[in-house]
Amino acid sequence: MNITERFLKYVGYGTNSDEKSEACPSTPNQLVLGAAIAEELKALGLTDVEQDADGYVYGYLPGEGEALGLIAHMDTSPAVSGDHIKPRIVTYPGGVLELGASTLSPTDYPFLEEYLGQELIVTDGTTLLGADDKAGIAEIMAAVELLEGRPHGEVRVVFTTDEETGLVGAETLDKSQISARTMINLDSEEEGVATVSCAGGASANVSIGLTSAPCALACARLTVSGLIGGHSGQEIDKGRANANLLLGRVLNAVQCTLSFRLVSAAGGLKDNAIPNAAEAVLALREEDMPAAREIAAACEADFRKEYAAADPSVAVALEPAPACDQALTEEATLRVVRFLLLVPNGIAAMSMDIPGLVQTSCNLGIFHVTDSVLTAVSSVRSSVSSQKQMLLARIDALSQLLGGSLHVTGAYPAWEYRRESPLRDKLAAVYTQQTGKTPKIEAIHAGLECGLFAGQLPGLDCVSFGPDLADIHTTREKMSISSVQRTWRFLLGALEALKD
Repeated sequence: MNITERFLKYVGYGTNSDEKSEACPSTPNQLVLGAAIAEELKALGLTDVEQDADGYVYGYLPGEGEALGLIAHMDTSPAVSGDHIKPRIVTYPGGVLELGASTLSPTDYPFLEEYLGQELIVTDGTTLLGADDKAGIAEIMAAVELLEGRPHGEVRVVFTTDEETGLVGAETLDKSQISARTMINLDSEEEGVATVSCAGGASANVSIGLTSAPCALACARLTVSGLIGGHSGQEIDKGRANANLLLGRVLNAVQCTLSFRLVSAAGGLKDNAIPNAAEAVLALREEDMPAAREIAAACEADFRKEYAAADPSVAVALEPAPACDQALTEEATLRVVRFLLLVPNGIAAMSMDIPGLVQTSCNLGIFHVTDSVLTAVSSVRSSVSSQKQMLLARIDALSQLLGGSLHVTGAYPAWEYRRESPLRDKLAAVYTQQTGKTPKIEAIHAGLECGLFAGQLPGLDCVSFGPDLADIHTTREKMSISSVQRTWRFLLGALEALKD
């Protein structure tokens, strides 16, 4: 079975994870795929093959030399259905590529031109493909199959579950199954790029009790809209505005001139997404409405200047709203505004080791105010563990000063950059030997399973790489067959180089 055939076999298993499930694995189909992989490993001659209760699959291939771990995850993103996938191989002729339910155009996706004349695996446009990370599974299985009769070091394979739902699967790693302190993670989406570090993170959940009182004032709805938003890790460096923070600035500007009481406020849906809209309902005197509207307009003008390049469509509006009989007290309103002005947000530090890498950041992704409580959730990320803790401490201090508390959830460790990495050096040499090119060494400001492995296996030397994938987690997902084959040959070369 060649590598393409293996891949097409694995994508036949629908393995969407489920972020709402409390089970591990979060969906039963991950167990089904894991059981099939376990049987294949046994047939390929691996020993100590096991699928544990959490769906993890482990396997051991004896060899001479240092133990090497090979990692890939079995689940696919819950963002788009992964059931009844209908993959097909096409040769990209140029121009618009018809998928069936959707199309791919080089106008929207300029990188398509790079695949002119190459074979791609695509779907019918109704499901994802699942190349993230079944391409990695196929590469590992095809490599292991080819090792028989060849000199190689000890190999440990690990296939994980629930990577796509906050890396929760890797938290259950059975360290007793992993003797390797050198690992290759087959979970990247760009050929020729070696990922060597990722951010750790946590969700900072703030709760501040508030007091309300009867209100006989007029009401107005303040909205901040038109923002681009984006992923708080991968796009935090784009300079885009956070709607919750802009809302706070407008409220502060109004408060500096006029007296008002806050009725409610809300912005953002997920802590790891930069919020693109936010709103608040204000209670104020009817005669102050025109002045408040002027302040809102002035703020919009300021924001459009500030974000002319990154968020040019930002809009601020203040319109009449239905009357209410209850609103926060002025003191409680002041605490809400102070929180929005002082809460850490955006880039906190850049890496000194890797140019252009965001090292530490914070994103106020969810903000909600009722007549009795302020709740907020921030995504805190850093590739340096101490800086993540520093940001959490700052949020905790602010919460306490305002009479509230902090609860930290979903913490996962950073995969910190190693200035000295024998694995990175050997893989770079193999890549250069095979291609004549120097691989790009990068770090990402998001989570990878390598971070959890590194946190549980002291001294781990790890690198992540993979083939060219595009539009993962969407119905337009595609995979280059030639790139997968080259990545597989690179993996074989790496195994050969690491046998000593």
